[in-house]
Amino acid sequence: MVEDTLAYGLVPDKLESLRKQQHRWAKGSFDLFKDFIKMFDKLTWTQRFSYFFSIIWYLVGFASIISQLFPLATLLGFNFLVVTDVIEYLVIVVNLTFLQVLLFAFPLTLLGYDIFSAFKGQAIGLLVAESYTNALFSSILGRKISFEVTSKIREKEKFHKLLWESKLPLFLALINSFVLVYGLFKWTPLLIITAFWAAYNLAWTLTALYCAGTVVLTESSKEAF
Repeated sequence: MVEDTLAYGLVPDKLESLRKQQHRWAKGSFDLFKDFIKMFDKLTWTQRFSYFFSIIWYLVGFASIISQLFPLATLLGFNFLVVTDVIEYLVIVVNLTFLQVLLFAFPLTLLGYDIFSAFKGQAIGLLVAESYTNALFSSILGRKISFEVTSKIREKEKFHKLLWESKLPLFLALINSFVLVYGLFKWTPLLIITAFWAAYNLAWTLTALYCAGTVVLTESSKEAF
């Protein structure tokens, strides 16, 4: 890891621009997967590890959305999610939550980020989970996307626009809040686990929204002074 600053650049300062940028990066990474398979034998294990994590990094979007919707699906009693054994259900919950950490927070720690920054990065990743998921399916279906330059103009993020761009996390937060309250009121072993899973999801979503909101509040406070 290089500690010296070798170059300076601009990053997206609005959620809309960030989502466009991340969609482009994710799509490119997924498209490279076939090339990665072809040249696998020619790479060292360090290179294989690096390429592998650079590609699966963006799967956190799909994994996060599945995890966020799983408690509601369980509550609705979908046939493929009906589990009668509490221990078996708990194993499923732990594995899916661990998968999110493995895909996102773990690679960040390998890059030298501390635990707090890594988990904060995972939370912010939820804000662009929709972009990652769209990129995944676009790559699978072979869809071409037009290149769009990411705006990096220093403009204040408007609060109502931030809310619109955060509609998916807000919707997921609403769903998990409902599951949490319902599960705690019913108070059965399976529903208690489901409620705690919803609370886990809610914690990530609220952290993501908080991180996005602090950008708006910070910019507003700068203008005030």
